[in-house]
Amino acid sequence: MSHQPNTRLLDKLNHANSHKSHKNSFKNLVGISLITCVVLFGASSLNADEVTWNDESDKSKLESYGGFQPMLAPIGTQYGTASLSGNVVNIENTPGINDLGNIFVYGVHHDTKEVSGNTVNIKNGKITRDVTGGNSYFYDLLNKTITGNIASKNTVNITGGEIDNSATIVGGKGKIGANGNIITITAGSMLSGTIRGGVSDSGEVTANQVSVSQEDGKTTIIQADIYGGSAANVSDGEIANVTGNEVYITSGTIINDYISGGQSVNGISSENKVYISGGNISPKRDNSAIYGGESSASSATLNEVYITGGAIETKDGIYGGVASGNDSAMIRNASDNKVVISGDTTKVVGNIYGGVNYGYGSDDAEEVSRNIIEITNGTVEGAIYGGSSWYSKVNNNVVKITGGSIIAKDGIYAGSSYGIVEKNTVEIEGGTISGDIVGGYIVSSSAGQATSNTVTIKGNPNLANSTIYGGYNGYYSNDTAFDNFVKGNTLNLYSKGLNAKNIANFENINFYLPADFKHNDTVLTLHDTKDTDISKAKVAVGVIDGKAPKLEVNERVNLLHSLNAKVIHPTDMSNHVSLMQGVSKEYTLELKNDEEKYLYALVTKVPKKPVTPEEPAYKENPGVKSFLEAELSTASLLNQGVDLTSSDGIKAMRTSYDEQYGLGVFSVIGGSDIRYKTGSYVDIKGFNFAAGVSNSVLDNSLVYGLFFEYGKGEYDSFNSFANSSVVRGSGDTKYYGLAFALEKELEDRFYIDASVRAGRSKSDYKSNDFNGLASFDISRNYYGAHIGVGKIVELNSVSNLNLYTKLLYSRLEGKDVDIRGDKFSFNAIDSIRTKLGARYEYLINNGFDIYTGVAWEKEYDGEAKGFNHATNKSIDAPKLKGDSAVLELGSNYQTNSFNIGTNLQGYLGDKEGISGGVKVEYKF
Repeated sequence: MSHQPNTRLLDKLNHANSHKSHKNSFKNLVGISLITCVVLFGASSLNADEVTWNDESDKSKLESYGGFQPMLAPIGTQYGTASLSGNVVNIENTPGINDLGNIFVYGVHHDTKEVSGNTVNIKNGKITRDVTGGNSYFYDLLNKTITGNIASKNTVNITGGEIDNSATIVGGKGKIGANGNIITITAGSMLSGTIRGGVSDSGEVTANQVSVSQEDGKTTIIQADIYGGSAANVSDGEIANVTGNEVYITSGTIINDYISGGQSVNGISSENKVYISGGNISPKRDNSAIYGGESSASSATLNEVYITGGAIETKDGIYGGVASGNDSAMIRNASDNKVVISGDTTKVVGNIYGGVNYGYGSDDAEEVSRNIIEITNGTVEGAIYGGSSWYSKVNNNVVKITGGSIIAKDGIYAGSSYGIVEKNTVEIEGGTISGDIVGGYIVSSSAGQATSNTVTIKGNPNLANSTIYGGYNGYYSNDTAFDNFVKGNTLNLYSKGLNAKNIANFENINFYLPADFKHNDTVLTLHDTKDTDISKAKVAVGVIDGKAPKLEVNERVNLLHSLNAKVIHPTDMSNHVSLMQGVSKEYTLELKNDEEKYLYALVTKVPKKPVTPEEPAYKENPGVKSFLEAELSTASLLNQGVDLTSSDGIKAMRTSYDEQYGLGVFSVIGGSDIRYKTGSYVDIKGFNFAAGVSNSVLDNSLVYGLFFEYGKGEYDSFNSFANSSVVRGSGDTKYYGLAFALEKELEDRFYIDASVRAGRSKSDYKSNDFNGLASFDISRNYYGAHIGVGKIVELNSVSNLNLYTKLLYSRLEGKDVDIRGDKFSFNAIDSIRTKLGARYEYLINNGFDIYTGVAWEKEYDGEAKGFNHATNKSIDAPKLKGDSAVLELGSNYQTNSFNIGTNLQGYLGDKEGISGGVKVEYKF
């Protein structure tokens, strides 16, 4: 096969040099824009002016500026007293009659002040010099100094006429910044020159825009380079960043070298965008290109190109973002850039790059990463690179193709470099592709490393003319060195009836069988006359989203079939993953190597004791127990809520009411980090909150309160099983509801307290340990109550001992859920606990006391039962049952109206961890 990309990448040195000349030409542009010219200004000494140039306008009345030849300008421009905003200039003379000729056109100009909100409208006529909506930039040739300010929100509208002689159209140009300037072209012709939405040489260039379209019945022809925003560093070594600029092209004919959302010479180019939805774009010369954003000496990040229509041809390519430069001291990253191509009639000719770094920086300090190319439709003729670099690391880039016709004779590459190319991904879900598909490409070196890259094929793409590589050496195409071009590379096949030319250099090959897979179906058929060497590969056979085909014992699964050559089978013939149906049933497939043109697998019976009738060819997956662990996380968070209500909640309710006026307001909050031993374990971190009002009756001996409660947490569960794998789950859980509580003082310092509560809980679960993701969301009701009895024993005037016992109950209702096609019924969880404890309280002074205590907590139930309808069996039930010790420490500070308390608890036993909280009370 022909791999020309290595030659083209070597040619990028010339491209970088063209950037330098491109930069120098831009310096010349901003440096001599006011030399020997005639200028048409739209400004006045007091108020904004509107100036119109037409067939009767008199050139003899043009003002002069800076001692140069005359120019058309409103009164005050030559003295610097013109209005700096809101001016309008209209050009509407008949072409050939009173053309402006050698006249520069400005909405306004000033040497030192900000200019904003000015407009130039070109409706007709012929112009051969620059047009600027607002200009705050002046280069003094005699003193070789530059002055100027910011140009913002200036506009140039072109609806007709002709512009030639390498003129430049600028929305706004400012020495220290250009922001929010707009150029709109709906008709007319520009036969040469440059279009720039915003320009600055030492300030931020942000949110400028160029829009090109063609009105019905009119013609738009552009033979000029187009930039949404651009910045060059020509003074004092300052750096100008270019961010958030945009170019829109919806129709018209464009013949040029460059279209760029944002261009910076020494600064960062970021978040710039190019949108092309129609028109015909063709190149002038061999270096023609389209850029979302580009920087000649710094980073290019978060730039994007969207092509949804039109016919586009470039010689040098389409780039999401480009970072380049020859200064080895500079750090250049090309990251998070994107190119998206869609539209049935879209045609793109030229290479496509997500993100590129053509600099000579250190490969340890720089990276080309997280760039994305997405192609959903249309026709593309050219090579495709997710991320590309000379020497920096290329990682985590993605090429995703879901449709269209791709003619990539030079290949499709997730990542390419001379150095390290790793963790890049090609995803193909549709379309017709001609050209090799490569996860990681080393341009021209046997020392580079293309490892841990992934190619994933889904749907029904036509790949019969494509060889699929995990890693590829462009210098020596037959290089299969494991550590350099095979290690960690993965091929995922999520379909059947696929065709390709060949596959090579993968350590892992995963076959995911669709639900309609039948006996003797084939996943991938290969058409090459060259043998397929997968001797170093590890093969795994699974299913898609748990929806396994119905296979019987000894039925055959053809994984690979080479029509015209041999399959060199894996040295390791073990299947590295079980085939799982839903999340409950596991098949065992045995790989076979007894046919030279095939790699296939047979369904084998799981070894079990003989039974009658004979058991099915699957084993039950014990890992489904993990789902019930998630249920216990919600139950445990609810228990923490009961604990908050029955302790600090009751205490806050009691002390918040006012003995004279009754009403009190209180709130308590607690946080916890606790591990519950459930047979395996569940770790849950969360917080509980309650807030309400309190009052009293019976001479203040009975205090009651109504409050709102809320809790939220996140959990991690862990299960290990004999002769099976580990299952880890995680998720979030929360609840909200209402509660009512009371406390009654009895004789001899005895007391009784109680509460009831009800509300709604929500939780979710996810785990990737089921041969793919298993997840569910569940919502249901909860209830709870407690009752407690205690006695205060006075030790002396400043201390006492609080002895108490409590009975605590909570119930989480049951619910049915569907997990990857398997139905599960989760039973209600009832938690019944007792708590016996003592608390020592010591009064430091009249407003401050501290306490410490110890308690024994016993859980009698807390069992999470469930039923698996896929196997028609109950699930092994984890439980919270067990004993725990509780140690606590806290304090209270009280004023006439406020009471603030803190507490800390530690748990040992079947419940391990810490919790703590704060309470706040206010008396009316």
